[in-house]
Amino acid sequence: MKISHKKQKYIGNVLKILQGFKIKSPEETIDKIINDNCSITRFGDGEFDMILGKGMKYQTYNEQLGRRLEQVLKSNDEKLLIGINNVIDLKYSENYNDFANNFWKGWLRSNKFKLLKLLSKNKQYYSSNITRFYIDYKDKTNVKKYVEKLRGIWDKKDILIVEGEYSRLGVGNDLFDNANSIERIICPSENAYDIYDKILSETKKYGENKLILLAVGPTATVLAYDLYEAGFRVIDIGHVDIEYEWFLRKATEKIKIVPLWSVSDDFKPVAKEANVFIKQNNLDGKFIVMYSGNIGYTHSVECVVDVAKEMIDDLDVQFLIIGDGKKKAELMENVDHSNLQNVRFMP
Repeated sequence: MKISHKKQKYIGNVLKILQGFKIKSPEETIDKIINDNCSITRFGDGEFDMILGKGMKYQTYNEQLGRRLEQVLKSNDEKLLIGINNVIDLKYSENYNDFANNFWKGWLRSNKFKLLKLLSKNKQYYSSNITRFYIDYKDKTNVKKYVEKLRGIWDKKDILIVEGEYSRLGVGNDLFDNANSIERIICPSENAYDIYDKILSETKKYGENKLILLAVGPTATVLAYDLYEAGFRVIDIGHVDIEYEWFLRKATEKIKIVPLWSVSDDFKPVAKEANVFIKQNNLDGKFIVMYSGNIGYTHSVECVVDVAKEMIDDLDVQFLIIGDGKKKAELMENVDHSNLQNVRFMP
């Protein structure tokens, strides 16, 4: 089927038309949340797909959820910020790495006409990227400073985290260490919207006088709206923990983080001769002693180094220390000073 020259020209201009939408940067969005005590609800590709009649990874298509998401998207309240992806303005895509750039350009090409119908050029949007601050970007040099800014949202506050069963935001890292207190409501990891009324009721029950942080997929987008309407302050903050974990590990690509308290079925034994980790780190034929976890002042990881000193001449035994923390630099200096060839540090 041939497309007329007029239609081709129109299609070519649509992405330029999308640049006319007003979207604040992630930094400006955080400033608005903190300075004006705002709430925020966020739309990514999954939430738009649900509006357009498609399911997503952790939520099968639900017609009612799609209608509610469109209602939230079109709401207008200066204290409830509507976050959409900055890449809808294609100039922002210059900040992305090739993988993220190609994904979003392809998604925009597929959905450009629908977005034009759903979004308003007269409306001020904010950034849904506030929690997507690391893995997709080419330049990662200012991430530490950005994270400190983000943590200002819950600084010295009592927070209630509403999250999926395996999320455990902040468990095993210091992301929420500056909060005054933390309570949690644990929801299903999939199809949370199926028990939406119960989640809403329980959050209202335990959310009094607390900042509520939500990480339950597209359910969070609607939940943030309903809780805000009921007088609560709410931050839709999904993906923040995994981005922070990638940042801490200096990951250069998306890596799987095994959730704490994970069910044993998640783990499958691998034959030593087929173990990629052993091959990549030249550990074939070695006896491995491994510590993996936080390296803080309350963790006696120096015991591993002390044992390694006693076995300094036996290079068939390798000691691996995997993780990060405030005591890591001190331990690395200790190992270097003792010239231990049997100890390795890994991110």
